Amino acid sequence: MPEVGIVVIEVKGGSVWHNEDGWWQTRRGEHARIHPVEQVRTCKYAVRSYVARDPRWQRSNNVAWGHGIVTPYSDFGADAEAPDCPRWSLHDRGDQADLIDRLVANAKMSWHGKVAPNVAEVELIAEILDGRLHTWYDVNADSEDRAAEAERLSRQTCSR
Repeated sequence: MPEVGIVVIEVKGGSVWHNEDGWWQTRRGEHARIHPVEQVRTCKYAVRSYVARDPRWQRSNNVAWGHGIVTPYSDFGADAEAPDCPRWSLHDRGDQADLIDRLVANAKMSWHGKVAPNVAEVELIAEILDGRLHTWYDVNADSEDRAAEAERLSRQTCSR
């Protein structure tokens, strides 16, 4: 979000809850231990590193990157927090109506001395995240594949 910050979001569907044993989610009727904070942080750092490695990116890691968890079908109290998940980074069913405002606040709470990207930087980040693995159709690869298949069929026919 230009002039606001970057927020990487982990969305968890179904019933999600947190107790003394950690985070849980119901999957196909079974209770499963999950790690949404670890997942979203790992993803945030991976994306941030990917952007930083791109030669077009000149800002190093000076831009504010935050993370949050969205649980659109589960409710958490207003005072619900875990040591690794402050309430301002947890967006539950009751928060969906004003999710954009909450994500803006989430981004701003994640600044930690960094600055928000401007419009040009957000556009560049989006361009970088589009990927650098652009390859082209190779007519020779198709030809070689057909030749290998013809050779295999010829050997199979000759061996009969």
